Amino acid sequence: MKFKDLSRPIRKIGTRLSILKKVGQPPGTLVYTGKEPVKPTRLELIQYDTGQISSAVYQKLDMLMDHINEKNVTWIHINNLNNTTLFDEIGKIFRVHALTLEDILNTEHLPKVEESDDHLFLTLKRLFYNGEGELTETHVSLILHENILISFADSQDDIFKNVKSRLDSDKSRARSKESDYLFYLLVDSLVDNYYLVLDVIYNQLETIEMDLMEFPNRNYTGNIHQVKTDLVFIRKSLLPLEKIMNTIIKDEFDFMADENEIFFKDVYDHVMQLVQTYDSYRDFITSLIELNSSNMNNNLNRTMKILTIIATIFIPLTFIAGIYGMNFKFLPELSWRYGYFVVLGIMLIMGTGMIFYMKRKGFF
Repeated sequence: MKFKDLSRPIRKIGTRLSILKKVGQPPGTLVYTGKEPVKPTRLELIQYDTGQISSAVYQKLDMLMDHINEKNVTWIHINNLNNTTLFDEIGKIFRVHALTLEDILNTEHLPKVEESDDHLFLTLKRLFYNGEGELTETHVSLILHENILISFADSQDDIFKNVKSRLDSDKSRARSKESDYLFYLLVDSLVDNYYLVLDVIYNQLETIEMDLMEFPNRNYTGNIHQVKTDLVFIRKSLLPLEKIMNTIIKDEFDFMADENEIFFKDVYDHVMQLVQTYDSYRDFITSLIELNSSNMNNNLNRTMKILTIIATIFIPLTFIAGIYGMNFKFLPELSWRYGYFVVLGIMLIMGTGMIFYMKRKGFF
């Protein structure tokens, strides 16, 4: 598993500076807080029933509204979130409150679900690893009307490609269902994406564990912290999602048929499994931190042991050398012809003897 370049700044978890755009603005002010560059508006209209399905892309909302067939299930997908004028039109046509539109444009908003007289609103995050190996999120919002579903994504990617493929099939169950079932399909697709992200996390944790066992002399604090940062990033989106799904299956929303409740219970089970997986990975990271710390302590102890052995061997040798290094005039051995060689021999015997003694005692 390849880790990101740790020389680059680590992504900071929490509110980004872009949220400062909203500071001081009145409630309901439409301000886009994301980072996507300004691009032309892209409105995708998908309509289907049991017999047929159609798809078209429009640049303006009024052109799209002219092609809506009220007899079919209608899905409107909007990729561009930085066109506040468009959202003002959406609010007027579909009677969406300004505070709801504000939540759609606020890419830092935490996942939540709420129901009004005209629609059911849900906002959540899509997590994925980009081409550079960085964990990234896409702000996604869904508005469910009686027979119309509007989805918003702060991304130019086709994030619901798999759902569209299912709708293209004549045998798809969704073709015989209403818009609330399509609502379930989109939510289920986004939740399933968390499995892919957590699978990458697991591979990274497993790789770190193997490296800690195989190369105990190396310090993997940076790699562990990197994965821990990604888990904190996941937690910010995953834990509110658990509360959302619990609310959906317990509250009786007018825009959802009772027969589809079982599908949302299945999504709730998936979310609970993801939360449990997250908890286990957090414990996994704790064990890796302890193992890495233990390795570092063992390395330090090993180094101190080697230095202690060397110092112990040279202490008596230094003592002897110190005696004969004194500048006294009368030292009997100084006038002896073989004194120098005898002293060197004694020092060699003492050093070798201490090495064998320590070896026998298992010091090294």
